[in-house]
Amino acid sequence: MNQNYESLQITDLCLATTISLWHSPVNVYKSKNKAVFVFPSNQETNDLINLFWENKIQVEPKQFFSQLKNLKTRIYSLSSSP
Repeated sequence: MNQNYESLQITDLCLATTISLWHSPVNVYKSKNKAVFVFPSNQETNDLINLFWENKIQVEPKQFFSQLKNLKTRIYSLSSSP
């Protein structure tokens, strides 16, 4: 993948869902039967990741599950691509 910016590649679906509430993934692809979500690497994204792993981030549950459904749809569309 050729990109001119720093990026974070995340395979954890819950973490990717949380980050995507603030930043849309710039790319999604499959690697070894795992979905990889690519996000820009910046201080805000890094702060979100730290808050996630420290269990200090709060999100609205309906918004989280709606976004989770959206990301799963993107994953399934990768499987059905020719």
